Amino acid sequence: MKLWPIHSSHRHQNVKRKILDFDLTSPIRWGGVRGGARKLSLLNSVKLNQTRITKLTLSLLIVLPALSPYQTYVLNKVGKTQFNCINKLWKKESNWNYKNSSPTNDHGIPQRHMKGKTKAEIKAFLSDPYAQIDWGLGYIVHRYGSGCKAWDVWKSRANKDLVGGWY
Repeated sequence: MKLWPIHSSHRHQNVKRKILDFDLTSPIRWGGVRGGARKLSLLNSVKLNQTRITKLTLSLLIVLPALSPYQTYVLNKVGKTQFNCINKLWKKESNWNYKNSSPTNDHGIPQRHMKGKTKAEIKAFLSDPYAQIDWGLGYIVHRYGSGCKAWDVWKSRANKDLVGGWY
């Protein structure tokens, strides 16, 4: 606790000191202004910095779209270049929806073809998005060598097929 300071212009008066919490009064700088007015310079500075940080954060949010945990998982596994291709590919395939199923027995984020699998196997696959991602990355590397090559195949088939690409 700290006593509220009395300004020099009030010393001739019988002014009672107010008791304030030290943390609340520490940013207040007294004096230097005619009439005993107080300056809240440090406090105002903190508010100004918070405003700047908020504006910076908002501008970064506009520039950098938020990634889902699944996208972040893939980014950390394959790097930025391959991630950009896989992100485009899987946005087209499932829009990163791990519960996605198609009428042609394609399931999950990578749209794994599961014709001939049991309902229990399909349910287990659809319940674990990270297992889907690992399977999809393994499939891409085995079949195409990289995410960008798989994306190129998808685009080339999309140009030939009216229904869209596939990989």
